[in-house]
Amino acid sequence: SHAGIVCNETEKYYNISYHISDLPVHLVSNPPLDLKKYGFYLPASNPFMPENNNVKAKPDVTKQPATEPLLLQKDNMHELWFKQDDQFFTPRGSIYLAIKLTNANASKLDMLTAKILNQCISQVFSEEFYAAQRAGMNFKIDLSESELIIKVSGFNDKLVHLLTTLLHKIQLFLVEQNVYDISMTKIRQDFENIKFEKPVYQLIREKNKQLDMVPFASASSLEQLLDQVTIKDVQKHIETVFSAVYFKMLVVGNFEPAEAADAAQQVNQMLKSQPLPAHSHMPSRMVNIEPGHYIYRHMGEDPNMLNNAVVATFYCGIATNPTDRTTMALLVQIAKDQFFDQLRTKEQLGYNVGASTNSFNSGRLALKLRVQGESNPTYLLQRIDSFIYGFQQVLVEFDTVQFNALVNSIASKANEQLTSVDAEANRMWTPIEEATYDFARLADEVESLQRVRLDDVLDMWDRYINPHTAVTYARVDSQLWAAKTSYPSATDMTTWPESILALAGCLESETHMPVDLSDLSHFINTAATQSNTDALALLARQYPMANSTQVIDETASGWSKIKNALNMAMHPHNQHALQDSETNFTHVGMYQTMEGKWVITDVDKFKATQPLHGLPVPVIKLIPNILTK
Repeated sequence: SHAGIVCNETEKYYNISYHISDLPVHLVSNPPLDLKKYGFYLPASNPFMPENNNVKAKPDVTKQPATEPLLLQKDNMHELWFKQDDQFFTPRGSIYLAIKLTNANASKLDMLTAKILNQCISQVFSEEFYAAQRAGMNFKIDLSESELIIKVSGFNDKLVHLLTTLLHKIQLFLVEQNVYDISMTKIRQDFENIKFEKPVYQLIREKNKQLDMVPFASASSLEQLLDQVTIKDVQKHIETVFSAVYFKMLVVGNFEPAEAADAAQQVNQMLKSQPLPAHSHMPSRMVNIEPGHYIYRHMGEDPNMLNNAVVATFYCGIATNPTDRTTMALLVQIAKDQFFDQLRTKEQLGYNVGASTNSFNSGRLALKLRVQGESNPTYLLQRIDSFIYGFQQVLVEFDTVQFNALVNSIASKANEQLTSVDAEANRMWTPIEEATYDFARLADEVESLQRVRLDDVLDMWDRYINPHTAVTYARVDSQLWAAKTSYPSATDMTTWPESILALAGCLESETHMPVDLSDLSHFINTAATQSNTDALALLARQYPMANSTQVIDETASGWSKIKNALNMAMHPHNQHALQDSETNFTHVGMYQTMEGKWVITDVDKFKATQPLHGLPVPVIKLIPNILTK
């Protein structure tokens, strides 16, 4: 107890008595001491702290929650989408804003400048808007040369205020020297770190994107330009970036339509921009890889990297077709377990082994088979080929009951209930940002799942992936070679079969001695009449393994790989016969392997020979709804 103070309140959890009273006015307006002199001050009120937590919508058991937002406004400056919370009934919301910018003539230098500016903003705002985070709000800002995306979520009462404050601060952002220096150091380190990522991730996140996307600037190409971007360039970028814009806005949660409209009006008034002409904005597009088998090689930049990596990409199916998407999903589910079991568990080729699919907003689907391990990439790809060669029979013999279980599993996952307003907003934002406006995508996939049969999966495999039967066979083998792995020259690849190169790589790895390809080819021709066991014994005598006797242990990893490579070299008929691509790429510096595969030597020149997929087409008519509430 305290003299003269009555503790008339009780804390409900620990039963502690306490008393609350307002701070005397004279202590605030005329404190007895200069508190700031001693490092004390009264914190300012948090402008983002919610004051109204009333929930606007009421539960209605007679109605199902809406599955798509309403288009409230659309003109030559913006489009506004709205969805009131009708299933969570909490005082929360999410607002997503994407401002499309002029980028038709954007150079790599412009891309890098935008990246530096984005880092500067992120560095400053993480501290400057700490109060918003303390008030239960989250925000994310992503600025590129083509658009500015701002996402805010949390308690809805001050969410519009947070959005407009962020936008205002970005418009008036001043790049300070210390912020610029720190941001440059961070970006420089990020570029350096990419070189030391796991090889398979370097392929997936960097190399393959460079092949598939237009426009795209690799980290290495941007790194070379870092010293050319000054602090004045970064400041000039923010001062001119909003000259002409088109913005998309999604408001989801505990809001009324009028509040969403008012938020869009505030953004429009703040931007004070001209409408963005269609020819001034170039959205990302996917390269339409034409039929053929291509090799896309890279040398790892980390001198200490021991692992190699390969990603075999098969382009198949139509991304906008729900039946193709669900068929591909089922194919991946069946293939990934079999692929992992064969190449990881049985052959022990590496720890990162898997199958996955990419689904772009336009163009084609892609099946990706990846392996990372110490074996040379040519051998890894030959083992992928061996898997592909035998997988058709796996599909033919696949159990119907197990297939139906997979269908139900995928359908169940697609039907999972959303758990928050932010999750609902994120699901609705994707088709808006991609400009497909396909809000029924998941529902269409679930419906198509009920129609897909095992024969459809087998048909997709034979139509696009099985090289013996594929009507349209478009495949890219991306390779990342470790610095310590012997790298075949262009002459090697045009002179010797892949099976010889794969076997040579396995032998060099185990014997630690260079292998003469001509001698090895002669050995294979001589041993062709021998049994596999006799040929392996002859090979062991001619190429003794380092630090080992010549006793063959086929269960050992090294001998197992050599045995597989030897078998593939002696029986090349097990490998598919590739039909030549219809296009001759020698004019862009490419060359063909003995098997007729084209080796990409300059990715930008190769992309220039390929068509691009068209832009996404909206699946609905964009007609604004008129709401009077």
